[in-house]
Amino acid sequence: MTNKATTALEEMGKALEEMEKRYLDCWWNCIAKVKVERRGDDFFYRGWKIYQEMPEGYFEDKNTGSPLSHTVFIINGSPLRGGKRALLYIKQ
Repeated sequence: MTNKATTALEEMGKALEEMEKRYLDCWWNCIAKVKVERRGDDFFYRGWKIYQEMPEGYFEDKNTGSPLSHTVFIINGSPLRGGKRALLYIKQ
């Protein structure tokens, strides 16, 4: 095998490992069936950013149901005063 072929196989192996980790965590199942956009390293659903860990300054919004399975809405202040809403992925 050439160096290019070996490098390509290594990259494919890394990508498969990452997909398997997400599949085992139900993340891949959750986003595979709906339109979740990926911008860089971030995931978005209908304009809301999806976090995998609770960011500092955010808290769970118990007044709103989440439109995406395995997620809850989080917010960093009142939406009427410029607070931003996002989604938090809940591991099972």
